[in-house]
Amino acid sequence: MESYNYCGIFYHFPCFDGGFGALNTYLYFKNFSKEKYTFKFHGLESSKEKFEDLDPEDYKIIIVLDLEMFESDIDFIEENTEIKFIFFDHHESWKNKYLNEYKERIDKCENLQLIYDMENNSSACLLSYNYFKNESLNITNSNLKIVENIYTKNLFLMCEYISDNDTGQFKLPEHSNFKGGLCDYIKYPQKMFQFKSKNTFEDKMNELLEIDAKELIKK
Repeated sequence: MESYNYCGIFYHFPCFDGGFGALNTYLYFKNFSKEKYTFKFHGLESSKEKFEDLDPEDYKIIIVLDLEMFESDIDFIEENTEIKFIFFDHHESWKNKYLNEYKERIDKCENLQLIYDMENNSSACLLSYNYFKNESLNITNSNLKIVENIYTKNLFLMCEYISDNDTGQFKLPEHSNFKGGLCDYIKYPQKMFQFKSKNTFEDKMNELLEIDAKELIKK
């Protein structure tokens, strides 16, 4: 049976946080990862039953962004130790589950990396930006010029404002302008963040990267 070298990107859909988190993930694996993957995008409205129809033999790594972890996910992770999993999340609704119900099981999963903001100060897109930028710096021996050509200051500002809105902090100046400008720019997130294939994703990725955060803030 033919097997694939899939990188599965699971993200909250249709959502700015999940969509830009998927973008940060893709930029890393396309430009910096030593191992090359075939990408599979899974935009999910619900966090439940993420892996129900997956053939685990096809996947080498699975990234989950802005989607709550459930017990069925932990079952799947425990059963598929050859797959590496990275979860990015910030929802307070999951904090009690992690600290109490599932902590012992999660801590034993050597194939799971959990990037979780307990204080809900950073959403998935900002967590993934910082994580993958740091990973890229490690791979390039801290070559900031190369890394910041991909993880730009503009992309950071986009993620910072999306995170500020998504977590309900509203601390950044002109945050309402940014949200209104982004919604005007991306009128139909259901279409923009529906990444069916690598080709359609790259077309939309280029459009997302062209958005000027400072121009949105001015509006």
